[in-house]
Amino acid sequence: MEIPRHRCLVAILSLALPLAAPAHAFAQAATLPPPAAAMPADSCPADPDAALANAAAPAGHLDRVAAALKPGGILNILAIGSGTLTGPDLDSPTDSFPYRMVEALRRAAPDTEINLTVRGRRGMPATDMIALMRVALAGRPYRLVLWQTGTVEAVLTTPPDTFARTLQEGTALVAREGADLILVDAQFSRMLTRRVNLLPYEDALQAAARQPDTVMFPRYALMRGWAQDGGIDLERAPPLQRNAIAARLHACLGEALARLVLDATK
Repeated sequence: MEIPRHRCLVAILSLALPLAAPAHAFAQAATLPPPAAAMPADSCPADPDAALANAAAPAGHLDRVAAALKPGGILNILAIGSGTLTGPDLDSPTDSFPYRMVEALRRAAPDTEINLTVRGRRGMPATDMIALMRVALAGRPYRLVLWQTGTVEAVLTTPPDTFARTLQEGTALVAREGADLILVDAQFSRMLTRRVNLLPYEDALQAAARQPDTVMFPRYALMRGWAQDGGIDLERAPPLQRNAIAARLHACLGEALARLVLDATK
């Protein structure tokens, strides 16, 4: 019996991506609680190779973030995305990588007030994210937006030029509201890449990242390198170790993302 296409798509999204809590479960998160324990710096794998380290180097500069990251400054961050912003593999939604990024930034800039708001849900397309973004940016002054997108479009085979136009609309909105933008691409998943062509959507993200005050965080390349080098491989984690490895993965992504932010503000 042939399985309906929409059921296959749901299966890919559910298995390839950590599930997200419902949007209302974390939409109000605006500040970080104290972490249970700091992650040792040497617990994260090194960047897999020089090429990846170069890929992670920001091509742009985050001027607005740089102005906020100073003694007495206030840096409000808005994170918009689908299922990989949070998930049941973590003990708490606040263990996800945007929160771990903020922890790292707070350590680097202890005299700056840094706040985080998260919006999104599993399976959310970029067009719906823009609606959330518009409401959030109108209600509070943000200086940095993290926008994780593209995976849902790839799974649903949204025309890449349509996705590119949506990215243009979103980047223009963020710029008008006086914020810098970091685009976050797909997470690495062998099953996902066997079934979905991510390349056109990655190309669209890379093109959008060439806009002023916009930077790309190469999450896919980082995770692929860590998995291939045996550092962190969530997809092949033993079931009893999955929660711990997921927490380590998000902590290391957060550290890497914080380094990119700091590098882009020098």
